[in-house]
Amino acid sequence: MRSLCLSALAGALAIASNVTFFGAPRFSLHDTLPNRDSHGNVLIAQDLENTVDKPSCKGGSSANARSIAYYQEWNIRTRSCDTVRPSQIKVDGLTQLNLAFAYIDPKTFQIRLQNSQDDTVYREFVELKNGGIQVWLGVGGWEFSDEGPTRTTWSDLASSAANRKTFITSTLQFLKDYGFQGLDVDWEWPAFSSRGGRPDDTQNQVNLMKELRDALGKDYGLTCVLPHDNTFLHGIDVKGLSQHVDWFNILTYDLHGSWDENNPALGAKIRPHTDLKEIDAHLEALWATGVDPNNAHTMAVRSLVQALGATVPLKLAFSAAVR
Repeated sequence: MRSLCLSALAGALAIASNVTFFGAPRFSLHDTLPNRDSHGNVLIAQDLENTVDKPSCKGGSSANARSIAYYQEWNIRTRSCDTVRPSQIKVDGLTQLNLAFAYIDPKTFQIRLQNSQDDTVYREFVELKNGGIQVWLGVGGWEFSDEGPTRTTWSDLASSAANRKTFITSTLQFLKDYGFQGLDVDWEWPAFSSRGGRPDDTQNQVNLMKELRDALGKDYGLTCVLPHDNTFLHGIDVKGLSQHVDWFNILTYDLHGSWDENNPALGAKIRPHTDLKEIDAHLEALWATGVDPNNAHTMAVRSLVQALGATVPLKLAFSAAVR
């Protein structure tokens, strides 16, 4: 039995508690849970139970080693109420806070603010490092690869050395200008056509992360996100990327939602959007890539209630280290 160590940090605007779970039960993909993609489409079940080198907490817990939150800076511009400024965030219990998300110009490939009004928000955000936590910049995000002018930006950017250099040079200057301490690359998802991807993204993403690592050196941290499901994972060279990042942020949320309604195997039933048993099963695909499970990974568990019209978003996305 593998111990899945998760530190769950709860609270709408503040950390209310710090709970560690040990010994999550084994959940094989040949049990009752179908293997499916993020849209609920049932895939062919894969029995990886006896073939995957799974991580272990080795009798202890690394769950408190790293606790990361994502701050959705656009809430100030898009919400008519319940807005939260960086100075209002209580960072007790956090080791790091990532700002979500900076924008990439689809024509010049230079990093920039999503909106010119965000400048003061960014500067207020980086002041939080005076409280003893790391402040990092996230770039991209899910909506960045939606239909629109930036749909293929990641693929276009990573496709040539010249474009990558432009992005990296502007990013390094951006981090310096604002005082960020690291970069979290949220490319969702390489080589996946419905997300603006192309087949050569897999190698190009490795090239991009290697060149970013070379440019950032030891002055800045560097991470990237990984999906929880095998479908999106197919387009990512996890082992190749692992040589260039400090750790991965695994997005283990949105397992269920309104999209389940049209899937006959699931149906219009409210299910948890994040669940330890399902996470445990989904992670089999990650370990099957051959990535060293002893490397540090961070499992993101977003505080969000979402299913069939019941949507109550909180302001932060919490993460915990899992080994």
